[in-house]
Amino acid sequence: MIRIAICDYERETVKKIENTVHDYQYKLRSQFEIHTFLDSRDLISCHCKFDLIFLDIEMPDIDGIKAAKKIREKDKKVKLVYAADHSEYAVNAFTVHPFDFAVKPLDPPKIRAILDEYIKYTVQQDEEKKVTLKTSGGTIVFSLGDIIAFEYIDNRRILVHTTSKSEEIRGSISEILQTINCEYFVSPHRSFIVNLREVNKIDDYIIYMSNGLQIPAAQKRLKEFQNMLNSYISDN
Repeated sequence: MIRIAICDYERETVKKIENTVHDYQYKLRSQFEIHTFLDSRDLISCHCKFDLIFLDIEMPDIDGIKAAKKIREKDKKVKLVYAADHSEYAVNAFTVHPFDFAVKPLDPPKIRAILDEYIKYTVQQDEEKKVTLKTSGGTIVFSLGDIIAFEYIDNRRILVHTTSKSEEIRGSISEILQTINCEYFVSPHRSFIVNLREVNKIDDYIIYMSNGLQIPAAQKRLKEFQNMLNSYISDN
């Protein structure tokens, strides 16, 4: 779920951005939660945690720059997209670290380009996350985006199948799940963890991975695994 706020004193602009985001959501098959504001004070006082905010700089009462500073006090990670009638406002906007800046009027292609960049940025961030796992001789640092699956062998020995090779580590499947703590790594069987991004198909009780690996799904876990895979595909 991606939470988006749109704050602009022009109702027409708010509606245009909102409609474009709705259309984008439908084509991408992602789930967006959209909140709209005509007053920056309402945005500041809102207790929702947003992922992306479209914010007009030239708001009455509390302008976009002042509003952004107050928002940054509560949330350092939210991505801010500033809009203004004139490009000279961009210099001031960069004092509060924008994700993007757009000169009004915002047309649908520009809005879609911003959304494309945001999706690309967040996916890249996920793929670049690192996890450190123990081996018999020390530790290895993996990028989550490179891991296809974990396979338990025996006696706390686990194979990590990556896009380039397989490495042996120490631990249990439950310990690995707790360590990586990532929503798209799921255990369909007590001896395996799979990366949902790398699933090609499910046929009967066999999960086919992108590297050709075939992983069994436990009968009791298959339905839940299919639901989680469908939910991931729908969101992404």
